[in-house]
Amino acid sequence: MTTRIGALLLAGTLYCAGSPGVALAASRSVDYLPLADGNEWQFNTTGGASGISTTRTRFLRVDAAGRELFELVESEPGSTARIVMSNSTGRGLEMHQGTVDDGVVSFQTPLCLLPPSFGPGSSCSRSGNGTIVLAGLGTFAFNATSQATVAGFGRLSTPAGTFDAVRVDFQFRLRATVQGQSLDETIVERYWFAKDVGFVQNVSTAPTVTSVLRSYFIDADGDGLFAGVPRVEDNCPTTPNPSQANFDRDALGDACDDDDDNDGLTDAREIEWGYDPRDGTYCPDYVCPRSPRGWRLGVMAR
Repeated sequence: MTTRIGALLLAGTLYCAGSPGVALAASRSVDYLPLADGNEWQFNTTGGASGISTTRTRFLRVDAAGRELFELVESEPGSTARIVMSNSTGRGLEMHQGTVDDGVVSFQTPLCLLPPSFGPGSSCSRSGNGTIVLAGLGTFAFNATSQATVAGFGRLSTPAGTFDAVRVDFQFRLRATVQGQSLDETIVERYWFAKDVGFVQNVSTAPTVTSVLRSYFIDADGDGLFAGVPRVEDNCPTTPNPSQANFDRDALGDACDDDDDNDGLTDAREIEWGYDPRDGTYCPDYVCPRSPRGWRLGVMAR
């Protein structure tokens, strides 16, 4: 019984492993797990059911507290888990419910997996009640406490690339009475998220399963367009650019390109000096080396 409930809880929570690195500036949870309808991550999974696992997101609704709830469907060989999560600037990354093949765990007070804003040592803790529904056994109430602590930042390499990531140490304690038996379990884990990407490496136990990011295709800026590895359709992956405007037809769209005419001088500097940031012919060669008609002005702007 204990193993069964422990496996259900672990399957419904995202864990990552790694070691702390150099601290970055204070960050926001919404930057470390973008939630948008249609996001997709794929992992190489080893241990337990080995193979390729996939996580996809689906928007559910806005709850009474104004949080946007998303269902994350995790599919791996022989198993599927459904997790309801939210990520807001006021509350951070929260887990509301977890569902696997034989049961559902619901939290009246959502678990906090990442504080809304954080630096090394930041944490969030929660305490409250919930219910476990186990197929063929019934519904059981429980009390849970949890704490997520930001242990540090570092560079983490995966088949999908190398990322700036945050490591979070997570502790979860559940107490319940199931069919007359007292249950008191504490789970201590750690997990990694990468800035502007989300999941990077996940490790769960009972049994031990490790998943490492192999590809992703996500809408990190909420403009309805997706980008990742190996596919890209958004020319400004972290800056909204729904029209995909791209004046100089390079790799970056106008919303995130600081040199719209591709003449070697930033738009801000051209505006400061009185040049047109979308006309490369008005900038001297010695200032804008890629200008096709460089010496048109013939004087150095001051």
